[in-house]
Amino acid sequence: MTEIELSITRMAAMGRSPCQIEAELGITPYTILRKYHAALQAGYARSAHLQDSKSKESTAPAEPIECQEKKTKEKITQQAGEAPASDAR
Repeated sequence: MTEIELSITRMAAMGRSPCQIEAELGITPYTILRKYHAALQAGYARSAHLQDSKSKESTAPAEPIECQEKKTKEKITQQAGEAPASDAR
């Protein structure tokens, strides 16, 4: 890849549009789509791959769902038990 192709790929991987990339690199409008389409698509593919790998890592909850539900039920039970005592005044 040439230096300009690498720049286009890098910027596309950061999520920039062809128009934004052309403006930053000082390229004539629509040149990227005509001459550097492969570099542009490689950058978008890299971005999509990185987003997929990040989403797989961050989808696991910090603790099992059963534990979260149990804690929530305990809080509700405690709040319900405390409410009548404060209303008795």
